[in-house]
Amino acid sequence: MAADLVDELSLGVPGGRIAAVTAENLVVGHVTVDTSARGLERGKGVASSEQGRATVVAMKVSLTERVSIEAGGTVLDEQRFPGRQGRLVFAYLLAVQGRPVPRDELAQALWGDEPPDAASALRVAITRLRRALDPSELHVERRHGGYALIGLDASNTDVIALDDLERRSRDAADASSKSDHLRSALALWTGPALGDLRRIAAGERLAVELDHHRRQLRLALLADVLAQLTRGP
Repeated sequence: MAADLVDELSLGVPGGRIAAVTAENLVVGHVTVDTSARGLERGKGVASSEQGRATVVAMKVSLTERVSIEAGGTVLDEQRFPGRQGRLVFAYLLAVQGRPVPRDELAQALWGDEPPDAASALRVAITRLRRALDPSELHVERRHGGYALIGLDASNTDVIALDDLERRSRDAADASSKSDHLRSALALWTGPALGDLRRIAAGERLAVELDHHRRQLRLALLADVLAQLTRGP
């Protein structure tokens, strides 16, 4: 178990069946459960199959580590996006999974309380982002006084796949399937969210929300594993 989770989760279990807690493992009785990053590796295969179910994924959109798009053999990342502003706009539109984001909210994220000619500057940022997205299946549309990112689904976008796997874990008919879905969701996280966008105030706020989401998933998995093991055979 990751060391930071020792302080996050109360490990009091009836009967005192927890024998030890280390930075890598949770030991209950004579059973060891690997909840480290390595222990989540087996969830990656399930996560990939869930994302690619019934389709060949030609595009991969990521928000859980660096902001990036892989499509047609091309990677659009921090080197190819139209600057940090372009990546931040993309991250905001991606985080809400296709729902429109008001223009004022995007302007606030980009320039704070004293933006330039916000309407004009935002149009320029959106135009540059649209050009950058041309090789992919994604595009930005104006909707309801804001902008929305179109073309996202669970087969190509990690944050949507995360929500889908969480829903599957809640609806799972048995405890083992529930844990497998949670492991698969956690396996989609490969590093700190948003990379260098955290240096921008709005990027840091968004990253904190994503980090909280990840922490809640880890706690849910640990609680589920504890519940299974303490119930006994």
